[in-house]
Amino acid sequence: MDNSKTKLTWRQTALFTAALGASFLLNGQVGHADQTAAGQQQTVSAQNNVAVQGSESAETARGTNSANTLSGKEQSPSAEPAIKIISGNLNEPKADAIKQQMHEVAVENNKEVNVLSAGLDKSEAVDQQATDEYGKLYADALNNPQNYIDNDTPAELRERVQSIYKQKQETQKLINAQPQIIAENEQLVAKKQQIVDQKQQAYDQEKQLVDAKEASGVSGSDLLGYKLELESYANDLMGAANDLTRAQLKLNDAKSKLGDYKSTLFDLHCDMEDVVKKNEGYFIKVIKSRPAVANLRKEAQRLCDEAFKHSDRAKALKAKYVELQKILAGYSAEIYKVCKTVTRTIQINFPGRGNNDVTQTAKVFGEEVRSNGQVNYRNWQSASWPEYTPAIYFGYTCDVDRVPSVTVNHNTPNQTVTITYTAQPGMNGNYNHDDHGNYACLDHYQLNGTQLQVSGWHATSDVKNKPYHYLIVFDNTTNSEVIRRMIDQTARPDVATAHNVYGAGLAGFQANLDLPTAILRSGDRLSLVSRYTDDQAGNGNGTDYWFGGLQIDQGNHGYLDIAQVQNGKLHVAGWHATNQAVGRDHHVLILFDASQGREIARLNATATARPDIAKIYPMISNAATAGFTADFALTPAMATDNLQVISRYSSDADANSDYVDFWSTPRRLTTDLSNQGWLDDVSVHDGQLHIAGWHATNLALGRQYHTIIILNANTGKEITRQTTDQLVQRHDLVQAFPNVLTAQQSGINVTMQLKPGMADQPIRIISRYSTTADANSDYVDYWFNPQRLVKDPGNYANLDGFGVRDGKIYASGWHASDRSLGRPYHYIIIFDATPGVNHELTRFDVTKHETSRLDVARAYPQLLTAQNSGFDISFANDPNFTNGHQLQIVSRWTDDPAGNGNAVDYWFKPLLIEV
Repeated sequence: MDNSKTKLTWRQTALFTAALGASFLLNGQVGHADQTAAGQQQTVSAQNNVAVQGSESAETARGTNSANTLSGKEQSPSAEPAIKIISGNLNEPKADAIKQQMHEVAVENNKEVNVLSAGLDKSEAVDQQATDEYGKLYADALNNPQNYIDNDTPAELRERVQSIYKQKQETQKLINAQPQIIAENEQLVAKKQQIVDQKQQAYDQEKQLVDAKEASGVSGSDLLGYKLELESYANDLMGAANDLTRAQLKLNDAKSKLGDYKSTLFDLHCDMEDVVKKNEGYFIKVIKSRPAVANLRKEAQRLCDEAFKHSDRAKALKAKYVELQKILAGYSAEIYKVCKTVTRTIQINFPGRGNNDVTQTAKVFGEEVRSNGQVNYRNWQSASWPEYTPAIYFGYTCDVDRVPSVTVNHNTPNQTVTITYTAQPGMNGNYNHDDHGNYACLDHYQLNGTQLQVSGWHATSDVKNKPYHYLIVFDNTTNSEVIRRMIDQTARPDVATAHNVYGAGLAGFQANLDLPTAILRSGDRLSLVSRYTDDQAGNGNGTDYWFGGLQIDQGNHGYLDIAQVQNGKLHVAGWHATNQAVGRDHHVLILFDASQGREIARLNATATARPDIAKIYPMISNAATAGFTADFALTPAMATDNLQVISRYSSDADANSDYVDFWSTPRRLTTDLSNQGWLDDVSVHDGQLHIAGWHATNLALGRQYHTIIILNANTGKEITRQTTDQLVQRHDLVQAFPNVLTAQQSGINVTMQLKPGMADQPIRIISRYSTTADANSDYVDYWFNPQRLVKDPGNYANLDGFGVRDGKIYASGWHASDRSLGRPYHYIIIFDATPGVNHELTRFDVTKHETSRLDVARAYPQLLTAQNSGFDISFANDPNFTNGHQLQIVSRWTDDPAGNGNAVDYWFKPLLIEV
């Protein structure tokens, strides 16, 4: 672990890098612009219109450069547009928002730094625990390195530690045993000492007796007897003293050995410490891997990593704070939104009329920037004066067709454009002044949607001095006006030829008049009024002509033109025209089973144009688009039941409320319910069953799944089936069965996997049309006559060779039987037929290793499988299992990949194998 000084430096660096710091926060604040200065600047701007310094001059801001020349008879600039401040300081709320963000970022940064600091404290505390635990384990390793030896320890080190540890154990045993030996010798010494003491006491007593006898005058043989007795006691005492000395020597030796043992143990302990220190790297590695250290280190690292996640967040917040500082610096200036209103005045000169001027204004927006005592303008946006089209007045022409739209900017001055109307030549004089007739004709009228489209003419000398021409739709039923519109005149030289009245050559009109939905649905009687008047609003002092008889058609008309099967769908087409469809924008077609009294399906109608219907019903709003088409999915009921198509207009998306319907006449798609079929081919090719033919019936309508089912013709048990929704085209059957609607899609052309039961017995093929993919319900079948795939059910084979050669057993031959159809796996089995043995020895899968046998195909041309019937195998001979045994070859065709069960076998004659 790093020392405390390094830890402290690392920790301080981490916190310093992540934290904003108090001084950082203070330096990051940006004060508001001086409000007094801003107010003074605004005052100057208001008084002097503009006060510009910097990139744009005041002259440019005032717009002294005029715009491009405008269309018109006369145009001229007028007063300079004034600049008007229309907002407060735009930067102030932005700066406040940035400051608020900076505050929030600083608070969040502080939180993250606090969490970082707390996490680092925890990490350091746990790391210190790991260090303490490491110290304990290292001290233990110095004393007991054997506890740190395992299978991964280098062999030399392991042997050295184990050797010293064994010596320490043995020495410790000796040390442990020595106190007992010393105690026993001490007891022996004490006992010998006791005997010496006793002998000494006996000797002393005997000597006193001899001394007393000698002192009393006993001499001679008597005294000699006592002295001999005393000598005997002395000899006993000497012997006991010698025994005591020997015991004492043994005790001293035992104590000496104990010291030697302890010295040896200390030397071994030093040797062990030396081994540990010399292999310190290994023991440090082992100690660090111990759970007590490793888990604490891991936990300390985890806490550190968790803490540094907050460091990254704090750094990101710090970077964001710096970025916000830069952004805030950009909002130090005062910015105000300003506007210039640029005006174009269109002066209209019309004979005999006063001021008819039209005023157009365009607002050009920009920004006024006040910074460091300077005022600049920027970000001017363009605007435009709209195009103006002069009104058309009967008998008058204007000197311009239009006053174009003009894009303006802050440099564009106010402008004036003049247009002039003049009376058309020939309007005064060349007409019959005595003819005061009121002539008119409505050439055409038709509803198209909610618009009444009209065209015609209205000529009368009373049009003079009445320049405004209106068309008015009047509801005669409610006695109220429906709509009016001022219209333009169109040239009608034919009318001028027929009626020599004032302005007859311009008497034509053509207009589209929007009618309310309620009028179209009501069926009211309408009149069209053509009015010439001198009132611009179309009232008073007018000359009218009333066209009557505009009756709104309230009928509900329709017809189903087509209902037939096309491309596997029921295709319907027709038309449905009614004014009741106005406001009912959802058009659906509902297919109805009239026989069962239930809805089969509904679809959104595809609209088609029907100009022929519009000619028949001109006063029906949707007549021109009344056509419809749709393609319904086929259902079985369509073959047998009467069908109706309901055309429905509804205001509801699901078409279940607020609707108007047209029901077509019930009809059947077909009366031909015959069920016919034929098999063109049933054969086997490349190991698969091929079936071709057809099955035609109208009962297949709506049954989109076609299934071919194979049955055992004798038992009626199903062998297999195959289903598809991809019907086979048979264009030849369309001519053969013109009344079968599905004849073109009635073909059969399938290839199926052979199954064993197909070759053993005759099969029966069923063609089934069904509504479900599993083909187990709602179906119609055609049963074809039974078929036999195999002409010859025989089982033929020959063993060309079988014996021992070059130390191997070999077998070759062929096995052909069409009963193998559907059994694609070919095995050769070696069977030990020796009496008392009778078990399989081995088997070979020769499916992919069959040999071609053209000779067998020529000999048995009726067999489909003859050509690929050969086999040729060999395997190592083990005389212990084959010599003297009768081996038998079994050729097996089966549908089991492992070669078991449901097989066609041929057992060749057993042969005796001898080496």
